[in-house]
Amino acid sequence: MKKLFISSFVAVLFSSNLCWADSVTDQVKSFVNIYQSICLKYLNNMDDARQKLKPLPALPDKKARFFLQGMSGTVWPVPDKHGTFVLVIHERKNFCAVYAHRVNAGLVEKSFTERFRQAPPPLQATLKEDKREVNANNVPVRTLAYTWSAAGAKKKMLFMLTTSTSTDAPLQGMLSASTIQD
Repeated sequence: MKKLFISSFVAVLFSSNLCWADSVTDQVKSFVNIYQSICLKYLNNMDDARQKLKPLPALPDKKARFFLQGMSGTVWPVPDKHGTFVLVIHERKNFCAVYAHRVNAGLVEKSFTERFRQAPPPLQATLKEDKREVNANNVPVRTLAYTWSAAGAKKKMLFMLTTSTSTDAPLQGMLSASTIQD
């Protein structure tokens, strides 16, 4: 009987960890999919993204300010069964970001690095930033950024990820895509 109980306990423990692992993986997949389907797809033409999203309800200005950080733009909540996500597009520039309330930092960092450390030819990838720090709210954060550009080009695509493993962080993930001039 004791052996049956231990076997059952181990089976439940492993199955619950697998479910947890699946939900964590699904959360990261949702976060990355939102980023890819809007920010990356429309990176060179955010006006198309703005038009596509225009009919959707945006966050009220008071709540949007937190995500816009002094810039003008629009912020949309993104309904998803795997997490709480927010999409931000700045008004007059090619900048798009997706924020995740909770996300596994290690998994999203791995996914991001695998995706952006090598650019498709003829573009070149450059690691622009890999920084770990503690922010003003005493929360540890990591920022990774890659640029993609043609050799000698002044215009570059900037892909950035900021994560935190702290449960005290109001947001644990931010993926952004923008175009910049060198």
